[in-house]
Amino acid sequence: MHLFIQRIINDEEAKESVPVFHIEEKLTLETWDDILNRPGYQSPVEAWTFRYLRIAAVYSFKEQSARCGITDCQQAHSRGFLVISSDEKETNLCEACGQRLLDMTIAIQKKSFRIWRA
Repeated sequence: MHLFIQRIINDEEAKESVPVFHIEEKLTLETWDDILNRPGYQSPVEAWTFRYLRIAAVYSFKEQSARCGITDCQQAHSRGFLVISSDEKETNLCEACGQRLLDMTIAIQKKSFRIWRA
């Protein structure tokens, strides 16, 4: 399954500060192992040392098989964000840490992106 994401901006959204996906590749994230096996993936990381640059993907698994990549969280979860740092390292955030550290939720991303499965 590949996720194709198209940015949709309306006048109301343009007024908000919403981080934008940076798509350089088609990501296939069907399982927790797909994240763990990414070459630049690191976990756990200290939130204060990991300088978030962009959200690479939003993921949603059937089971709570993922673990948050932030040292003081590491919560089991099924939905979250794959994020890339300014030095091109990757980690993942559970939805709670996404909201806490990026002021971002899955619901906000769903409003600003159309996702097609192929």
